[in-house]
Amino acid sequence: MFCSYRLSLVSSCRNRRPAFLKDSVGSPEFSQNARGKIAGLTMHCQGKALSFDKVSDQAPKAPEPRKLQVFIKLDTALLDACAGQYEFPPKAPFSAGAKATIWREGDQLLCRVSGQNAIQGAFNIYPTSQTNFFVKLNGTRLIFVKNDAGLIMSVLYRSSQPGVPDAEAKKLSGWDR
Repeated sequence: MFCSYRLSLVSSCRNRRPAFLKDSVGSPEFSQNARGKIAGLTMHCQGKALSFDKVSDQAPKAPEPRKLQVFIKLDTALLDACAGQYEFPPKAPFSAGAKATIWREGDQLLCRVSGQNAIQGAFNIYPTSQTNFFVKLNGTRLIFVKNDAGLIMSVLYRSSQPGVPDAEAKKLSGWDR
């Protein structure tokens, strides 16, 4: 188990201590400089003290609002063309490789991935175009890649998490659900 904190504390009053919600690790201990201004804080995690210096008096920039996804309805023939088994090679984000099985139920595509770092169980994937799909659980995009004849040959995995590289899985032939 590990602790991970990215803290942005904002005070509603200049000379008061910032409000902080107590969590399972405990409340922070604030340190002051010689002028009585808050200069840092210390958190305790698994018996270790983690100290942080205050780096700015400016409030953090508000995050950009998430772009709303617009899902479309696709003909079942287009959905069936995406169905199949896909194999990711052993590299990031699937360091040991992974297999994705995609199938249609009614007018909806479902996916199940087996391998390290994979979502457990089946989940819906939603079309935003004929070849682009969206995973609501984590914001991942799946982009189906066609050859010159219009047949789907692979799927590109594009994570919503910064720093996670794209990965391409080749469609396996002879798959029958």
